[in-house]
Amino acid sequence: MNNKKWIGIDFGLKRIGLAIFRDPVAVALPIGVIPCTVHQKKNIKNILQFLNAYLPIEKFVIGLPLHLSGEESAMSIAVKKFAVTLQDVSKIPYEFVDERCTSKMAENILREGHYSRKRRANIEDSSSATIILQTYIDHQKGMEGLC
Repeated sequence: MNNKKWIGIDFGLKRIGLAIFRDPVAVALPIGVIPCTVHQKKNIKNILQFLNAYLPIEKFVIGLPLHLSGEESAMSIAVKKFAVTLQDVSKIPYEFVDERCTSKMAENILREGHYSRKRRANIEDSSSATIILQTYIDHQKGMEGLC
């Protein structure tokens, strides 16, 4: 995983959480939250402006919100459209990670850290993006270990 830089994304209707992985650090770190608008291209423009300081980026790792049964949800369809548009605009490829329960995990972690409800709301999305990205990193490490 040398010199890789990946961005984790937790797409939501109100906020878009972002996280980063950079070699040689083996963990994902939260980097911020972008307010979401109803205009997809504006959201992407805002994300790319925010990420300008982190260029070059090798890939986006985007959480795919499936139902607990594993079936697609209305939100997963919206996320897929977002991902295609993001790749078209940025020319950076993406991969999906099953994000079932990541928001709940992030909320529980922050609650255990005794963050106030208001503070949790402000950082939960970037924490979810971090969990999504770390899941992907851990999976990649496991795959490399098999080769």
